[in-house]
Amino acid sequence: GHNTSSWGGAVLKGPDGHYHMWAAEMTEHCGIGTWQQNSRVIHAISATPGGSYTRQGVTWKVFSHEPEVVPGPDGEFIMFFTADLRSDHGECNCCRPDHGPCDGSTGAGDCPQLFSSTRGSNSYMSWTMDPNGNWSQPVKLFPNYIGSDTNFAPIVLKNGSLVAMWRHW
Repeated sequence: GHNTSSWGGAVLKGPDGHYHMWAAEMTEHCGIGTWQQNSRVIHAISATPGGSYTRQGVTWKVFSHEPEVVPGPDGEFIMFFTADLRSDHGECNCCRPDHGPCDGSTGAGDCPQLFSSTRGSNSYMSWTMDPNGNWSQPVKLFPNYIGSDTNFAPIVLKNGSLVAMWRHW
């Protein structure tokens, strides 16, 4: 019943005939400006690639962002995403009783404190054979990297090798 801000939307057709989308969703009906405090990855499905999509649930809790899901050589779904998994809820609340329009935007006082950019976020990958769930334990891609999100853009080739671009801060 309230607007929700989101970012991205990786879509693949599943073996069930549905189109599966994974996107970053801002919790507590906050705006996109709270992505570092409130982003989580959700799963939605549709009968057609262009939607309309129906939200199925949360794939990764706060903080997770910019999911990219690509097909693997053996039919697996491989997700690459930025994360510092820590909570079911975001640090900002843009939908409090008697406060704020609860419209997918962020207003003054919705976030209790300024976000510390010193908190690192890392790039991870996880995989599943079932786009509806059962994701593997996330594996950190760059164990020695210290910095912010990488905007990882991967392609997994038929021989299993990986070609990707990423941003280094």
